[in-house]
Amino acid sequence: MTKSKDTLIEIIHRPVTFTANTIEKDTVELNKAISQGYLIHDSVKTETGIVYVLAKWKHPEVNPDDSEKISLNNRSLKDYYNEFWKEGN
Repeated sequence: MTKSKDTLIEIIHRPVTFTANTIEKDTVELNKAISQGYLIHDSVKTETGIVYVLAKWKHPEVNPDDSEKISLNNRSLKDYYNEFWKEGN
């Protein structure tokens, strides 16, 4: 699952066919794509196996100096932290 500010860069398809001659090679290709940053977006069953739809996303850069500006539902992480400790005491 991606965040709404992420940008789709590329979609590729990787079939995995369930035959003795191809399953090993197809699995290696699928794992290679995953290790290169592709995420499984969907899969389609076929008569001979599965075709995986993989997507690569670009995530927005976050400046570490802006960490206090990051908010969840317009609340800063510091607000959540302070609320957590109030409830615990």
